[in-house]
Amino acid sequence: MQGNLLALGFIPLGALLSVLIVIILSGVRWLLYDMAIVLLSGFLIFAVIKFALRKPAKLLAKTSPIEAMKFQGEKAGQGHKTWKWITPNTLA
Repeated sequence: MQGNLLALGFIPLGALLSVLIVIILSGVRWLLYDMAIVLLSGFLIFAVIKFALRKPAKLLAKTSPIEAMKFQGEKAGQGHKTWKWITPNTLA
């Protein structure tokens, strides 16, 4: 879901930005087939993103909420272990 929203927002933005950069730098007029290439590449990128997000989404859908609670990471208030000086007593 998030990947689709991000892709739908940023693929057109990236295409527009690239078109503007090409027009500013080269001053070349854009023809119809140039715009078709930009649109086709945008659809291809969207398809790749959809395909790449499919497997992680399936894995997450299979995971139960109870199992997911085990892997929440660090709890608030728990920090990293404190550093200890290496001495013969700490190594023993």
